[in-house]
Amino acid sequence: MKYFPFIKLILCVFLPPVLYIFSVQSIERYLHDKYLSEIENTYVGDTSQLFNGSINLKDAVAKNITRYLQTQKILSWGVKAHLTVSTKRGKIIYPPVFEEENPLHPTDPMKIATENYTLMNEGLLLDLNLKLEHNTKFSNSLLAQLLGRQRSV
Repeated sequence: MKYFPFIKLILCVFLPPVLYIFSVQSIERYLHDKYLSEIENTYVGDTSQLFNGSINLKDAVAKNITRYLQTQKILSWGVKAHLTVSTKRGKIIYPPVFEEENPLHPTDPMKIATENYTLMNEGLLLDLNLKLEHNTKFSNSLLAQLLGRQRSV
């Protein structure tokens, strides 16, 4: 061996981190698009209950989003999803914020239905910030896969 194999050194040392970074970014984009479309289809839920005043819009959105996030196993592997649902005027629907309610007076279903209609008529905006954390089960398994494939090269 008369010369040092620089190409193999570059492939073995620099290629896995570069592939890891691009893989994480592409997986984040894919999961963001997937979750955004799935949440947009489910976060309002049954509109008949909203318009007859049996449930508040804020409660329905919180219940539906929480139920959806609990069913996603990948979130326990290191994917962090931060959701915000607001109206176009900036009123936050989700995550629930503290509002003073009077529990002594029962709420009128017509009043709830009117409020739900007003909020939905303003238009709802869903903002999803999805991040694949480093040094988690998911990212470490991805890095192990990349390193395993690199050894076979």
